[in-house]
Amino acid sequence: MSVVLHQRFSADVREIQRSGTRITLDVPGWKALGFGVPTAGVADAIEALGGDGASLDQLVTIAGGAAERVSYYLERFRRARLLEWVARRDGNVLVTFRPLTSGFGPAEGPAPERAMTLSRFAYARRDGADLVLESPETPCRAILTEEATAFLQRLAGQRARRPADDRVLELFWRAGFLEPADGSEGDERATWEFHDRLFHVASRPGRDAITVGGTYRFTGRFPAPPAIKPPMSAESTVLPRPDAGAIAARSDRLAAVMDRRRSVRSYGAMPISVDALSEFLFRVARITGVSSAGGQELMSRPFPSGGSIHEIELYLAVGQCRGLDPGVHHYRGVEHTLERLPSTEAGARRLLADSAMAMGQADTPPQVLIVLASRLPRFAWKYQGLAYRLTLMNAGVIIQTMYLVATDMGLAGCAVGSGNSQAFAEITGLDLLSETAVGEFALGSGEASL
Repeated sequence: MSVVLHQRFSADVREIQRSGTRITLDVPGWKALGFGVPTAGVADAIEALGGDGASLDQLVTIAGGAAERVSYYLERFRRARLLEWVARRDGNVLVTFRPLTSGFGPAEGPAPERAMTLSRFAYARRDGADLVLESPETPCRAILTEEATAFLQRLAGQRARRPADDRVLELFWRAGFLEPADGSEGDERATWEFHDRLFHVASRPGRDAITVGGTYRFTGRFPAPPAIKPPMSAESTVLPRPDAGAIAARSDRLAAVMDRRRSVRSYGAMPISVDALSEFLFRVARITGVSSAGGQELMSRPFPSGGSIHEIELYLAVGQCRGLDPGVHHYRGVEHTLERLPSTEAGARRLLADSAMAMGQADTPPQVLIVLASRLPRFAWKYQGLAYRLTLMNAGVIIQTMYLVATDMGLAGCAVGSGNSQAFAEITGLDLLSETAVGEFALGSGEASL
């Protein structure tokens, strides 16, 4: 059974208007795209790109053999991301390749003679009513039919074949979804894990079919989540408010603090005091103002945040702190208080033990573990395509701020490389989709602390 690859205008081209040898394309969001072509045959070929489209050979035939002219216009349409490619077997659609970047087109040249298999970066997901195949390495999306899906299942489970011997396999190779079946790959590519490569490509501009930026796409669907969370507990500790002038008088120069900064995983014999913890939180994360813009509430804090949204909340798993009961506490920066979540003493011990394991010192848990939890819906209400990436960047900024303040205060501080978001959700009762842990910082008294 024969497989033919047709080119056609994408759904972005809503209408093709023609007057003699002048063509006008109606593309939403664009001015009317009008242009003249040299012959009626070339105009006929461009019109043939509507509907089901046509193969390259058919287009050239329709244009009266004007292959160079046809190729010229196809290249222009390709650069504008107005074309897609449809593979048909005996007239039935097998797979549609839809570009994600301008200039995409199936690879040319002879198909490989070596055995190929599906790329380890390829994945299938639902997009509306479609099942699509995508890959961070491939600037197109394959819209799969049932037959194409069954083919990919066989390809993953059977001995790989050569694209030169299989027309369907060749199409997926030309679209960029295959890799050598012998597992050979460059050292640099081997270092990338699937989720890292996907996250990197999906959250940065580069694919013009994917919107990335501050779009406020949920305006009108639901109101922006408030800047200040409602209280989580009736048990609240008012922290002593530090004297900002006294702090400034005894603080070291920034350059000196940065030079002294280290990851410290050993703690003083006397646990950190609530006064020291209060100063640390005041300097790192107090809320200095609330405003509004773009239909949502914004905040000012000592550290920067994308759009001044400040979606990250601080939770403290307290094991040892003079003047503060063990358990999980939520820091409210606007009042400079700690809310103790009920029945969380065992949960705090679990978080502290997990962080000690992550730091390679199971017998020396931190005195306090600060968990950074992102209220991602608040951030994603404005930012599309890069909300999670930005919230991780914000967490990094907070961690550096905590390092510098801990160093200046003579406290022991260390970022924790991994944390259990599921355990944190279970302990706090938070919904993972509305607020989830994205970073951890271990804190305690320094060796010289009293």
